[in-house]
Amino acid sequence: MSRLGRIVAFTGGCALVLAVSACSSAATPSASPTSPAPAASSAAPPVTSKPTEAATTEAPTEAPAGPGSLPGLGRQVVFTTVASAGGDALTVGSDGILELAKPGDRSLFVTVPISPGAEKFLLKTGKLRAGGDTYCLQVHSPGGSQSLQIKIESCDASEKDQIFTFPAPAADSPGRLIEVAGLFVQTTKEGKVIAEESGDNEFLTNYAVEDRGKSNIPALD
Repeated sequence: MSRLGRIVAFTGGCALVLAVSACSSAATPSASPTSPAPAASSAAPPVTSKPTEAATTEAPTEAPAGPGSLPGLGRQVVFTTVASAGGDALTVGSDGILELAKPGDRSLFVTVPISPGAEKFLLKTGKLRAGGDTYCLQVHSPGGSQSLQIKIESCDASEKDQIFTFPAPAADSPGRLIEVAGLFVQTTKEGKVIAEESGDNEFLTNYAVEDRGKSNIPALD
C-alpha cells in the first residue's frame, strides 16, 4: 500500500474509535442528585430525667468508661452530676456520709459484681481503707423524719442495702442513674446526697461516669 493510502486508512480508523467513544459516553446515565443530610439539632440535652421502668441489661467491661457508660470492671471511677458539668462529685465526707464535693481521692469508687457475671454490684471505695480493707457504700437511716443517706460500711454482698445498679435514664437524657436497694441516689438543692424512691421526686439526678484509671484496691471479690 502506498504511503498516502496508509495515512487515509489510519485517519479513518481514528474517526471510527472517536465515534464509538462518543456513543458510549452518551449512553451512560448520570448519577441522581443526593438529598441533603438533615441538620443536627442544636438543643442542649436535659440534665435530669424520669427513670426508666427497668435497669439496663448492659454488662460492664474492663474498658475505660465514658460519661454515659456503665462503670468499667476493675476501673476506678468518679460519679459527677451532669448538672454541674463535672464540678460536683459523690464524695465520702469526714463523717463517712456521702456528699457533693470537688472530685478527689475520696470520690473514687470501684464497682464489683456480687457474683461472676452479675449485673448487681457492691460500690467500693477506691482509696479509703479500714485496716487495709475497702469500704462499701450502704443506705443509712439517720433516724426520725430525716432523709435516708448513703454511708460507708464494711462490705457484705448479702446486705441488700449495699446492692447497686446503674439504670439508663429516659431516652435522650445524658449520663446514668444510680439505684441501691430500690432507691435512687439523689442530690438536693442544698447540695446533700440522699436516697429515695422514684415516686418521691418526678425527676432523678443524672450522673456522668468519669474513668480515673485501673483500680488498685486489694481485692475485687
